[in-house]
Amino acid sequence: NGTYTINSKENKINVKFGVLSREGFVRIFTSPKKVLSIEFTYDYDDDEKDDSVVTLYNYEPTKN
Repeated sequence: NGTYTINSKENKINVKFGVLSREGFVRIFTSPKKVLSIEFTYDYDDDEKDDSVVTLYNYEPTKN
């Protein structure tokens, strides 16, 4: 469980879970499937070098 905040002007998301916090860039692909892509940069493999980690999520827009 965690929380997130979005900076829509810069297409950034900040995700906090426990003591960890990650900031990433958000991209939305709308064709043919609706896909949300978040790119985080951090030391994923503990080799003391930052890695680019991209996570893809399928999404459905909500109707207000």
